[in-house]
Amino acid sequence: MVYLRSVSAITLKNVPEDLMAGLKSRAAESHRSLSGEILFRLRKSLESSESLAREGRLRDEAEVQADAWEKLSGSWVSELSADEEIEALYSARSAGRDVDLGW
Repeated sequence: MVYLRSVSAITLKNVPEDLMAGLKSRAAESHRSLSGEILFRLRKSLESSESLAREGRLRDEAEVQADAWEKLSGSWVSELSADEEIEALYSARSAGRDVDLGW
């Protein structure tokens, strides 16, 4: 069975000569057609912007978490030492995961 994939086409107008020359030069260097070079660069551009957006979201989440930890810091009241607190936290965890405390 043969499946035909839909392919869209676009036409670029008013492409500056220096840009066209640069694209043609890079296409030749990369052994790609002009169309192939343009598609390659568009894909890279989108991947790059998606990657930056993903990194931005991760950075935002990390900042929110860091802010929460900063608000909590110094407010924990306990009669246990830090080591005793850590041991109590780990012993209260559910079984099923090994925990390596050898930082």
